[in-house]
Amino acid sequence: MPKYLKAVVIEMPAKERASNKAAEANKLRQQAEQKKLRQREIRKKKRAQEKRKKELALKKKKELAQKKKEQEKLAQKKREQQKKEAARKKREQDKKKQAQRQKEDARKLAEEKERQRIEKLRQQQLLEDRRRQELLRQDKAQAEARQEKQRLEELKRKQSLELERQAQARAGKDANIIAKYRVLMMQKVQHHWIRPPNARSGMRVKLRIKMIPGGEVVSVMVIQSSGNPALDYSAEQAVLKAAVLPVPTDVGLFDREFRTVTVIFDPEDL
Repeated sequence: MPKYLKAVVIEMPAKERASNKAAEANKLRQQAEQKKLRQREIRKKKRAQEKRKKELALKKKKELAQKKKEQEKLAQKKREQQKKEAARKKREQDKKKQAQRQKEDARKLAEEKERQRIEKLRQQQLLEDRRRQELLRQDKAQAEARQEKQRLEELKRKQSLELERQAQARAGKDANIIAKYRVLMMQKVQHHWIRPPNARSGMRVKLRIKMIPGGEVVSVMVIQSSGNPALDYSAEQAVLKAAVLPVPTDVGLFDREFRTVTVIFDPEDL
């Protein structure tokens, strides 16, 4: 059979209960204090973390601000350097432009001086040329009178010689007529000829003259120059001034010998 245990309640003394109760209260108080300490520590750590976080944020902000400031400072320095460089380049360009202007002004001044010098020489040359031309004109005027007389005499002699030469070179009536009219032609041409001042002895020019029946000159052309343009031109002008040259009335003879005729103009009074 089961045995029954008899519980015996031993009542603790009041002093001991009070002590236990105080110990329990003390324990609870210590636990509360520890809890407060832990909570305080947690808050302290949290405040420390927040402070650290704020310090880090502030440091970062300061670093960013410092970096921005340095960047702005570098940018400002760069702008100043660029400004200085631009100013330096501008000064150099202005200096070059000034040098170029001075060089151009010097060149223009030199050119103007040279132009004035050349113009002065040209005017002097013109005066000298005019003086020489006046002397030549006077000499020519004095010589023309003498030369005209000599020319007429020489022309008469040449005409006689030409007639003789033509008469001896050709036989028959036609030859004589041809010679006669050639001489007459040359007489008329030489009558209208004006001797150039620079013509010299021994010069001769060969001309080709074209005419129509009646002796009217259609054209005249130099086919062999004398080497002196003035003499060539004077010979052409003499033929043109003559306008109508003596030619035979025989149409057949004219067509054969005078429609196109070649003559040598070599006045011996040169």
